[in-house]
Amino acid sequence: MIGFYILPSLFPLPRLTTPTSNQPNVSQDKDSLLLGPFCGKPACQLIGLQADKAPGVCADAFIHGKSILVRDVSSYPGHIACDGFTNSEIVCPLIYRGQGSGEPLVVGVLDLDCLALSGFDEDDQAGLEKIVELIVRSCDW
Repeated sequence: MIGFYILPSLFPLPRLTTPTSNQPNVSQDKDSLLLGPFCGKPACQLIGLQADKAPGVCADAFIHGKSILVRDVSSYPGHIACDGFTNSEIVCPLIYRGQGSGEPLVVGVLDLDCLALSGFDEDDQAGLEKIVELIVRSCDW
């Protein structure tokens, strides 16, 4: 599976909904990540971001703002198995750096799963981090 998990407030509003002042903004919306574009078997739709509840690889990468390379998912504490055949995983945070000197903001993650053990290495991580940086810079957040 390859997919993006994004802060729910960054998804477009339904077309029949009128925006209100009650809608969360990005800085307030840090309780969960919502599944965005993905390719693969059915995946977890929502990922909680409570650090004290062994949140899994995606939440850990989001919370800490760092890529996580997992060579064997069975050895990762709190791993959430969306596909029971997954054996390795890499998750890279989407970090929006804004215009000027604004504080970096993690807006989501890119999650890639592999059926093989040690399916990803440090070279993959370095390449994916560059790709994620390009994606973040090209999006209109």
